[in-house]
Amino acid sequence: MGEVYRARDTRLGRPVAIKFVSSELAADVVSTERLAREARLTSSLNHPNIVTVHDVGEADGRPFIVMELIAGRSLHDRLDGGRVKAREAAEIAAQVAEGLAAAHEAGVVHRDLKPRNIMLTEDGRAKIVDFGLGKGALPTAGTNDTTTDGQVLTATHAIVGTAGYMAPEQVTGRPVDHRTDQFALGAMLYEMLTGRRAFRRDSPVQTMAAIVDAEPPALADAAPETPPPLVTVVERCLSKNPAGRYGSTRDLARDLQDVRLALSSGSRSSPAAAARPPARGARWRWATVGAVLAFIVLLSTPGWLEQAGFFGGGPDPIAEGRSLLHRYDRVENVDRAVELLAAAVAAGPAQAGLHASLAEAYWRQYEHARDPALIDRASEACAEAIRLDDTDAAAHVVLAVINNGQGRYNGALGEADRAIELDPRRSAAHRERGRALLGLGRRDEAHAALSKAVELAPDDWTSHNMLGAFYFSAGRVAESATAFERALALAPDNTRAYNNLGGAYLRLERFDEAAAMFERSATLGRNAGAFSNLGTLYYERGRYAEAAQAFERAVALPAAAFRHWRNLGSAAYWAPGLRARALEAYAKAAELGEQEHAVDPRNQPVLAELADTYAALGRPERARELISLLESQGPQDAQVLVTLAGTYEQLGERAVALDRLAAAVAAGHPIENVGRSPWLAELRKDPDYARKVGGH
Repeated sequence: MGEVYRARDTRLGRPVAIKFVSSELAADVVSTERLAREARLTSSLNHPNIVTVHDVGEADGRPFIVMELIAGRSLHDRLDGGRVKAREAAEIAAQVAEGLAAAHEAGVVHRDLKPRNIMLTEDGRAKIVDFGLGKGALPTAGTNDTTTDGQVLTATHAIVGTAGYMAPEQVTGRPVDHRTDQFALGAMLYEMLTGRRAFRRDSPVQTMAAIVDAEPPALADAAPETPPPLVTVVERCLSKNPAGRYGSTRDLARDLQDVRLALSSGSRSSPAAAARPPARGARWRWATVGAVLAFIVLLSTPGWLEQAGFFGGGPDPIAEGRSLLHRYDRVENVDRAVELLAAAVAAGPAQAGLHASLAEAYWRQYEHARDPALIDRASEACAEAIRLDDTDAAAHVVLAVINNGQGRYNGALGEADRAIELDPRRSAAHRERGRALLGLGRRDEAHAALSKAVELAPDDWTSHNMLGAFYFSAGRVAESATAFERALALAPDNTRAYNNLGGAYLRLERFDEAAAMFERSATLGRNAGAFSNLGTLYYERGRYAEAAQAFERAVALPAAAFRHWRNLGSAAYWAPGLRARALEAYAKAAELGEQEHAVDPRNQPVLAELADTYAALGRPERARELISLLESQGPQDAQVLVTLAGTYEQLGERAVALDRLAAAVAAGHPIENVGRSPWLAELRKDPDYARKVGGH
């Protein structure tokens, strides 16, 4: 779009660059306005990592900008030479982030950040150029690597940028802000480290579709030598949901500087890379919520029983706040902890442990309320804790919690390992390590880490609860029941412990005992999990109308989530006269499920259940898109496989459904449960059922 000439400023005797609109576009009003906007925005910024504008003018009716001449090459040209080592990549990205932070603090969003717009000087400095799409410009998106102007859309819904580096909100025409540039920087950093673009496809349209729905290959696999802290930064920047990225680009710049310094000194210790971000595959699939290790699936299609683990930090300056957080299962405890700790932070002085505890409190609050803004608060508080003291093991544990909660398992593993390095006997660090390993599919190592957590804290109900969740997901239900019984003995009034133990009893077909657990949980405190689990029990017994009533009680509560609405849809579908209510519930479930998917795009249970929800709604295209994302991530556990079987059956793919179901039963899913599912009634009549599934 532009022509740039090397020139000499005869007044000051210095070399400069002069940029004109290209000859072909000289008469185009939009293009000339873009050049004027670039001059206006760039001249308002003064930073060593942003190109300097010296003057503007017009010659023969063609406007121009006079800029500093950058002796060097673009990042695009540098990438033609192959991958960039982690240390150099962190150096470049840190400088770009510093320049972006200055622009964002001045209210300027670049919106077209890409390797061609990053110049690298001969002395190693990175400079951002071409602010022509900065705030206010509205040309349409171009190709994978070229920005072109087209028909101007409305200010609210314009699509602007370069396809290969656009953020999901740009692709879909939603409002953009500083976090949009963070996504582009994450994509560039991914490309530097791996030597390939994160979302490249055969056409711009396919590329933009991938940005919205697909995940790039896991950075830890594509560039395994990348230090975990740098993986965490990339994953957070590439979060599909803007709330999963950094609340402040200044924080992003600090994290990258920390990584750069650590690499320069030969250390791989973690920076204050706050988690989210949001989210990505084995890397940034930030799970439904941090406290949820797995929801226990008991039904072929509808039901997941609530299950959670605790990931506490270390000693807190405010003893009452720490005590409250130990029982994070109570929403009133979490809210009170936030009040106490926020007040203590405001009162000062700054303490790493205090900020770490506040970060955990915000995260627990997010688990209850599902407000993405709380993720930002948790991340920012944790970043401040590590900035104050990078040797505070508790802060690294909380950062691992936040990473795990968004599916950034490699980042979580790095933080947990750092915490263990600082404090080998910290049970919560081993617990988070186990959770990250489980997310990465390294089950044996996960079991060892979770067992170590129990060994270090035998009187902590949370360690037993987490180990029970592991056993349940592995199909070792009797062992999970034992672990949950121990957790309940340590915390006799804990609603989640009752829900989890009831789930194990239900899987063991101890129906009366399961019902007693769920009813006790509901008595202790009205919670959506208890009512949803009761509904699951009724559903298991074929009492669909009663199941629907129980699920209605669950969705009526403030903490009702995606799974509760999906369960209601499943029960109402089979209950007499409730088919219309089933479709309403499924529609609500799809809305909430997409929100959970945005927070943690790698969460396999959410992907499976959301695909199943769309199949029930008669939207097979979206169902297949989600299945494709899920199955690209590698092996699935029995719970996910059985959900996939039901989904494939709804999609009319009987052979695939039988294969998934056989794999689920082989992995420990009870054949009795398969025999009770109404969604699989026709499948059970298939001649291949007995051969493939019934023989297990």
